[in-house]
Amino acid sequence: MSLLKDRYLKKFLILVILFCAPNVNANSNSKILEGILNSIIPERVKLSSSNEQYITGENLKKLLFSNEITIKTEESQTHAYQFNSNMTYEVFSYPQRNLLGIGTWKIRSGFQVDLTYTVPDHIYLEGFRSGLRDSYFIFVSNPKIIKVVGNIQNPNDYVVAEIVSELPKTKVEQIVKERIAKERVEQKRLAKKQAELERLERIEKELIAKDLAEQERLLKIKILEIKQFEAEKRLEKERLEKIKEEEKRNQAILNIFLIIGLIILLYFIWKKIKLKKEIKRQKFLSENYGERLIDESSNIIKSKGDIKSWDNKNKEYLGKVKKNIIDNIKQINKNTFENFSKLSKEISKFEKDIEKEEDLFKDLHKKYPFIKKIISARGQV
Repeated sequence: MSLLKDRYLKKFLILVILFCAPNVNANSNSKILEGILNSIIPERVKLSSSNEQYITGENLKKLLFSNEITIKTEESQTHAYQFNSNMTYEVFSYPQRNLLGIGTWKIRSGFQVDLTYTVPDHIYLEGFRSGLRDSYFIFVSNPKIIKVVGNIQNPNDYVVAEIVSELPKTKVEQIVKERIAKERVEQKRLAKKQAELERLERIEKELIAKDLAEQERLLKIKILEIKQFEAEKRLEKERLEKIKEEEKRNQAILNIFLIIGLIILLYFIWKKIKLKKEIKRQKFLSENYGERLIDESSNIIKSKGDIKSWDNKNKEYLGKVKKNIIDNIKQINKNTFENFSKLSKEISKFEKDIEKEEDLFKDLHKKYPFIKKIISARGQV
């Protein structure tokens, strides 16, 4: 039972047993107690068995100075102890032999407690003790155990640590050297493996870096191609827009020239039509004197105001004109008699012309009533 491994519980049970059997004689009581204790303590450990053989004196020194003692505690911790001649000790893990702790130790001689119990030679430890609370170690050769004692004068106050092995220190040194050599080989192997791993990682990183660089280069090329494509597309668009603008401009210029040409053509057509109309009108006027007269008068006479203006201007020069005429007449009439007959003939002719003209005017009045309006416009009634 795990609870019976606790030494305090063991002590309590022993006291209970002794307390509950007061009327039993001494021999019977000791036999009962021994039977109970033998049932709760492992058979390889007998508290006061006469079969126990302690390691003492020179044998104890030889054991401790010459060997590495490996123990296993009740908590299943296995540790190796090396006791040095300078009274120090080291505790190593087993079998790895990694240093767990250090301390100092002393060999103490045994002494008699009473007639029933003599304490054998033992050691006292100050320092790391594998989690064991007590400092007194008593070495038993049969069975191979260590009693880790709390109260050195109480033969029942202890726990047991099993001695797993006793290896000579030379053997331990050889084992350590072999282990160190193996560790070095392993370290070299691991270092080589680590170097290989690092080399592979470096190669992998280089490959990744190269791959990334290549991807970046390809990406840059792709970006440049896209930018170039966009630039070309933009330039092509601009070129097409310029072509369209040029076409629009050319079309506008062409339209302007067409419009100008059309205007010129229409102008010439109009001029030709007008010229034809003018020729036709002139022909008509040449064939129709009345219309010609009306046309000419309309070109000369603008209004009655213009006629009055002309009369006023004529009055300014009328005296001079009369005088000039009279002078001319006097000059001409020097030969009046000679010319009288000529004048008479001319007058007769003139009167005939007047009569013809009057007849003509009468015919014209009948035929063209608007002549009267023209004469009125000229100030003649």
